[in-house]
Amino acid sequence: MTDAPAPRSPMQLPETWDAVAPGYADEARKYSEHYARGTPPCPAMMQKKLGPAAWAEVHRKLLEALRARLPAAGADLAAEALLTRGTRSA
Repeated sequence: MTDAPAPRSPMQLPETWDAVAPGYADEARKYSEHYARGTPPCPAMMQKKLGPAAWAEVHRKLLEALRARLPAAGADLAAEALLTRGTRSA
């Protein structure tokens, strides 16, 4: 028996690290671009499903909502990831 912490899920072994990628957005468009770079499949899948015209309208509404919520001075962004090294147990 080891003193290692219990795995967080059946797929993870105890060797786990948190990683944070900091950023800063002083406008809604930069925040949107930060998100798109961090989750590349999501915006691409939405664009493909909706088509160019509908996607343009959704993106316009998204930027409008972000502008209403972002502070005038901008906001720090942190993309957090949980990194694990190990093998799957049988």
